[in-house]
Amino acid sequence: MLERFIRECAKYEYLIESKEFKVFGRLAGEVTEQMERLPKQTPAQILDKYRLNFPKIQEESPNEMATYRERINIFQNFLTKCQMSNAQNRDNMILSVKEHKAHAKHYSDLYNLLMSYEDSAVEYFSENKMEERCLTHPKAGDLKETVATTVAAYKNPFLEAALWIKGEMLDI
Repeated sequence: MLERFIRECAKYEYLIESKEFKVFGRLAGEVTEQMERLPKQTPAQILDKYRLNFPKIQEESPNEMATYRERINIFQNFLTKCQMSNAQNRDNMILSVKEHKAHAKHYSDLYNLLMSYEDSAVEYFSENKMEERCLTHPKAGDLKETVATTVAAYKNPFLEAALWIKGEMLDI
């Protein structure tokens, strides 16, 4: 299969004479290191190479090129606005994440406060009878652990949204 591929490439002189093909054709084994050593080509050099090897491709008229550049600039401005909007939305979501975590901690603190109240005050009023307790009753199980597990399991939709926005920004 490789031999067939090389025969097909051999039909095109510009491919066989390219620096990249010479690296593939002459070296055995891994070529990544050699490819990274090749000098980086500027866009103008790549364009010159295409003009040399594909003479049938002609550039558009200056008016058409100006139209294309204008469209590209409009799109680039749109992307810039999107990036600014996404950055602001991401920052707002991150603030919301912090608020959501604080609310979850407040719920946990409230349950802990109620259980400690029951340990101290209700113990006094119930004359140390465990069966009269509500939150720390033996049949209620380990409510402290259940509350901690529940609060830790809260899903934060703001975090998911912030991560999604970050991904969109990286895509742009």
